[in-house]
Amino acid sequence: MEHPLLPSGGSSGTFAYNEKELIYLSQKKENLEKLLAQEPGVFDPKSDPTAMAQVITNTLIDQGTIENELIGSLDDLKSYGKEMKYKIDKQKMKGLEKMIAKPHWESETKLVFFCRSGFMGQTGVVKKFIISFDRNSRHLEIKEDVLAENVFGEIPRVVI
Repeated sequence: MEHPLLPSGGSSGTFAYNEKELIYLSQKKENLEKLLAQEPGVFDPKSDPTAMAQVITNTLIDQGTIENELIGSLDDLKSYGKEMKYKIDKQKMKGLEKMIAKPHWESETKLVFFCRSGFMGQTGVVKKFIISFDRNSRHLEIKEDVLAENVFGEIPRVVI
């Protein structure tokens, strides 16, 4: 599995289980596509968009040590910065004010959500994701758009 954990060096991953098999999902787009095709109503506007966004974030968008956290509002981003004692770039935040929204279904086949992304001290990237799923072709498409970089004006140095 891709994700070694400290300090033991063990690893982790995300799995789904049905009555026949254990399905490894982490970084396995084809496995998630198969699962979505088998489970009617999962990738569906009647289902919880936040839960589906979290599954996709945990299985396909997170890669190794790159952290992606769902954000549903500018307040989520600000509270993260405040908690971490980061200085917020007010100009960049102002530009994001009308862009960020909670995870939502844009149509019957499109899910839209936003993440704060980064690695260790470099966590000030805001991205928009549009996820489309065609049940007939079993194809999941991920479109990623960087809305802002370095939204935290000053980040404490990480010394290793």
